[in-house]
Amino acid sequence: MSTSPDQNDKIIEDYLSSVESELIGVPVSQRAELLDDLRGHIASERGTGDEGDEETEAQVRGILERLGDPVTIAAAARADAGQPVIQAGTGRRPLHRDYRVWALACVGVLVVVLLFFTVFGVTITA
Repeated sequence: MSTSPDQNDKIIEDYLSSVESELIGVPVSQRAELLDDLRGHIASERGTGDEGDEETEAQVRGILERLGDPVTIAAAARADAGQPVIQAGTGRRPLHRDYRVWALACVGVLVVVLLFFTVFGVTITA
């Protein structure tokens, strides 16, 4: 059963969007080059069918499967760019950024404790 070209194009765009969303930390120029390369491979694969035959969803998905999983592609691109490894499929930021969040949270707790002592007149004697 064939699907409409619009549906197949959407499947491809969803795939490319998944790759792009996993490319955290990859420089913009390298990201654009990778996505352009993927589009080129997809276009050349789509052009190999018989002209009279309509492209099926299974054919499009087969092309995408041969290219690879978006998480794996992005991990390889990050490694090529010398970026830290991000836990596969989470789209999480590198760990060093999480330390900043924890530091800010600790400062916030300290401020709340100091305000509590100030408001209620509690003093600490050693």
